Amino acid sequence: MNDLQQTRISFRQLLAFFVPLGMSASLVTISHVIINSTLARAASPEIVIASYALPMSILGITEKPAVLLRQTCSALVRDRLSFRALTAVSLYVLGAIFLIGAFISYTPAGPWVFLRLFGVDAAMVKPMTGSIARRRGGSGGRLGRAALRSTGGRSHSEAAASRGPKT
Repeated sequence: MNDLQQTRISFRQLLAFFVPLGMSASLVTISHVIINSTLARAASPEIVIASYALPMSILGITEKPAVLLRQTCSALVRDRLSFRALTAVSLYVLGAIFLIGAFISYTPAGPWVFLRLFGVDAAMVKPMTGSIARRRGGSGGRLGRAALRSTGGRSHSEAAASRGPKT
């Protein structure tokens, strides 16, 4: 037998390889269904779903370069030197994505991005910035403080629950 001769792959080996891949893709899809159904049960689902969709769209934009790194790695890495070069590029790309996300999430630039670039109504930005402020233990800036004042310092879901069911 020579080295170029291919070995046969059994059906069981194919299943052992592809079933976990299919399951992981299904888990991603199922998680979206669970998240969306949970958001739809909120006190004001329109605002909650829209407030969730906006940051997810930014995530989609910033995630694309990281997704392309897989294809770049498959196409360009041939030896240890090219692997090290692509590792350095990947670290710069991932670091830039992390910094952009942190800048939008934890600075006043976040509400500005949503208000000015996306053209979102201020009422939709308030729940997003207010919930971030509560998790951080801060006030969340001008918009976050206003959102917390409007609910008496409680989260929007707690305030809605205290008002009782919709009629």
